[in-house]
Amino acid sequence: MAASGAGAVIAALIFGGRQQWNKRGLLAYGGVLISGMALLIMPFVSWAPALIGLMVIEGFGIMIFGLIWETSLQELVPEEAFGRVASLDMLGSFALLPLGYVVVGWLATVIGGKITIITLAILVLITIGMALSVPSIRRFD
Repeated sequence: MAASGAGAVIAALIFGGRQQWNKRGLLAYGGVLISGMALLIMPFVSWAPALIGLMVIEGFGIMIFGLIWETSLQELVPEEAFGRVASLDMLGSFALLPLGYVVVGWLATVIGGKITIITLAILVLITIGMALSVPSIRRFD
């Protein structure tokens, strides 16, 4: 998990100070694609340094999405509504994580850890495909 954090820090250092974003929709979901692909490859790798590298890539990709998401919220949500929107965003992003951990843990117990990772990584990739099929997301600058 520390390797994922290292990847996130690298992405934050590279992209965090960016003032202008071009093709935000494609870049954000490209970051999730990178993350999802790293997760999909993980169950097939047993060499520890490669797994660490994949976790760095996973953290890097998801941080790109996070940076674009937060920047877009700040730019697009009116100041008078920002507190409410941000609180709902935080609820969905963080407060529901424990529920997700319970479901994933249960699923891994029922069908196995590798199959769970593969299945959920494929769901991530399908979700990206669905999101990118929306023209306004692809054009979002």
